[in-house]
Amino acid sequence: MITRLELISNQHYKFWEAELTEGSTTLITRWGRIGTRGQSKSYPFVSYAAASQQYEEKIASKRRKGYSEVRVTP
Repeated sequence: MITRLELISNQHYKFWEAELTEGSTTLITRWGRIGTRGQSKSYPFVSYAAASQQYEEKIASKRRKGYSEVRVTP
């Protein structure tokens, strides 16, 4: 699953993405200015449950900061 969040305002035009494949123990995030490739980072975990929990926590944190979810087309 991939979740893409964007923050667009007078001062900001940026995105943040999180990707976690079913059964995977690695969470991959990407962020940057909309229209660019951005940066990415991988977070290894010992289990899918731990990775999934972190995935949900990071998404919740970004939403609290004002990011909104947008549709991702494969």
